[in-house]
Amino acid sequence: MATKFLALACIRSDSYGHLSPRPHYPSMPKYPKGVSSEETSAAAESSKAKKVAVFSVVGMTCSACAGSVEKAIKRLPGIHEAAVDVLNNKAQVLFYPTFVNEERIRETIEDVGFEATLIEDEASEKSIQVCRIRITGMTCTSCSSAIEEALQAIHGVPNAQVALATEEAEIHYDPNIVSYNQLMETIEHTGFEALLISTGEDMSKIHLQVDGIRTDHSMRMIENSLQALPGVQGINMDPQVKKFSLSYKSDMTGPRNFIRVIESTGSGRFKARIFPEGGGGRESFKQEEIKQY
Repeated sequence: MATKFLALACIRSDSYGHLSPRPHYPSMPKYPKGVSSEETSAAAESSKAKKVAVFSVVGMTCSACAGSVEKAIKRLPGIHEAAVDVLNNKAQVLFYPTFVNEERIRETIEDVGFEATLIEDEASEKSIQVCRIRITGMTCTSCSSAIEEALQAIHGVPNAQVALATEEAEIHYDPNIVSYNQLMETIEHTGFEALLISTGEDMSKIHLQVDGIRTDHSMRMIENSLQALPGVQGINMDPQVKKFSLSYKSDMTGPRNFIRVIESTGSGRFKARIFPEGGGGRESFKQEEIKQY
């Protein structure tokens, strides 16, 4: 009897000794002691920024090939979304550059057995457009943060910024993947109202209405101040409703600069706000003004 128990104990000991080791899962990066909360917050914010990379993939012959490449890419840390097109021999990847880079993705594709080449950034950047959307209903930074996170979670949106002060979202998106109407719907599903301000590939446009203007001279003075800003390509004025329509390069300037320049030009006499575009022109503006008072 004792021999049987001893044999059983040996079997159990031998079995447990050959159990597979517990898997090791990667953890989020830890910040060393002495790093300020501001630096930690900045690092956390940078980890939210997404980037789009497009690869040429040679050697795929069927959907199974595309599926194997897509699965391999998605196993990498920091991958938000990946789509492989077997017909055009391309792979488009939306990823967080804080955790993974283009070279690592390219190597992963080649490890599956296909030749991969990163398509030049210039080509991929041409597909990215910038749209600006006016958002009403935000009352605090929690509101703007919630909208920003919802937008950045959309496939085809490499970057989105929401400014509470100007009630505006600036969204970089790929129109081949997502439309600005879908971006507006996302904002509205979050619980806020959305109004398209401008959209375009190279040039953005915005309409500003300025309170406090009494003379044509004031209109010209504001026009000259705005025209001096780098990135401003053109300005049209409508004296009747004191409206300025600006065309500008979004990578050089934006609405915050315009409002700051306008209000500093008049030494506090002028107040600028976004003029709603579309939906009835002057009548639409009158209705907006009535609602505010």
